[in-house]
Amino acid sequence: MRRILTVLSLILIICANTNFAQKKLGFEFDYARFKLDENSVYLELYYDIKEGDFTQVKADNGFLVKGNLHIEIVNKVSNQAVYNKDFPFEDKITDPNADIKGKNMLGVLGISVPKGEYTLKVVVEDYHDKANSKTITDNLLIVPFDEKTNAISDIQLSSRIIREDADKSSIFYKSGMEVTPNPAMLYTNQMPILHYYLELYNLAADNQGKAYKLVKTLFNSAGKKVTTSTKQIVPKLNATVEIGNINLAKFPTDNYTLEVALVDTVSKQAKITSKRIYLYNSNVAKESVSAGNVEYIGSEYSVMAEADCERMLDQIK
Repeated sequence: MRRILTVLSLILIICANTNFAQKKLGFEFDYARFKLDENSVYLELYYDIKEGDFTQVKADNGFLVKGNLHIEIVNKVSNQAVYNKDFPFEDKITDPNADIKGKNMLGVLGISVPKGEYTLKVVVEDYHDKANSKTITDNLLIVPFDEKTNAISDIQLSSRIIREDADKSSIFYKSGMEVTPNPAMLYTNQMPILHYYLELYNLAADNQGKAYKLVKTLFNSAGKKVTTSTKQIVPKLNATVEIGNINLAKFPTDNYTLEVALVDTVSKQAKITSKRIYLYNSNVAKESVSAGNVEYIGSEYSVMAEADCERMLDQIK
């Protein structure tokens, strides 16, 4: 009987040469760029730190976990840091029966960043075990949004968006709603609803009798369109917020790309923004692959970056 590889096995085999054996903190990070002014962009940074991966030290009436979140943004041309800050944190657990393995520290930071090309570096470190840390680096391009033509922000992925009775004191409160970020960019059959938030700019300023439509499309890792929808946009305000959701319950495990296009129906030109997401869905069968004849090059996992493999494996585990 032919053996069938599961998706998890496939990821393990393809990513076997990566550093999965190294101990790393459970830490996920994402960002989105929004309009600020003609010289700068408002950068929102989203983080999710798993406290259960930190060293637990005995303290009065319980135990303590302690760490630090370091964020650094360095201009590639001048090699100067425009942002360099530490955010120490700690959590004291007084309940002796408390289980913090699944406890996460979810947060958001807003930063004004001037035009330029940057290296973004984020480090989370266990205060009681310096070797227990994780570093994420990324290239960051900051281009201020044009004041005269229509524009679209980055997509913020969310696990939940509350419009009615939103808590104004919440750190996730903005535009009259609570937008809880999903820095892991992961959805599962237990959490299949992909929520998203983005902003549209200069609709009235660039209107001149134009009409717009917003086209939302989800592509799988092979570039195949799996779902799409279109919404007409009537420019009443110069800027507006767009929120929505997609139910991923019927789609198989894969990495997907959510693409949102703001289309000028007169010129037929579009401003496009996109975001990679990851779905682990054990309820939907994916085409099986024979262990005796695995064509890795034809698999979506063979072209995944190491960070993507690492992220998907960590979340599935």
